[in-house]
Amino acid sequence: TFWDPTRLAQLPVDFRHEVYDRDDVLVPYAKCLACLRHTMLRMHLLPLASEVSSAFAVSLSDLRQDLRDVIRSAAAGMEQEEVDTLPRADFAAYATTTVEGLLAPKGQLKALLRMRLLQTKNEIYVEGECLGEDETNS
Repeated sequence: TFWDPTRLAQLPVDFRHEVYDRDDVLVPYAKCLACLRHTMLRMHLLPLASEVSSAFAVSLSDLRQDLRDVIRSAAAGMEQEEVDTLPRADFAAYATTTVEGLLAPKGQLKALLRMRLLQTKNEIYVEGECLGEDETNS
């Protein structure tokens, strides 16, 4: 789990040391987004969509579009907590940037297999396919 320290600073409580007593979870927003792409999309939802497509003869392109729509609607329905000190316009921009980052055709992804092969705990990121509008893999 990673936290964007810039965004975390906008909340009225500092719970970092109660949850995880190390600062290595406080990383720039771009790294948070890369890990979200990896864990949510690449490792779970995209493989699941592929399996569903094969098992039930459903269009993978349609499933990927449904996933895009769900991500957009979830972000659109997100309401800012009153205790959040981030200005409302900035909150909306943050949500928009996150959705655009998830839906981009390409983006930074955590390369866990490469890390394992190199036997390193140093994080490695690569540019890779995200959910995006690119239908070439459907």
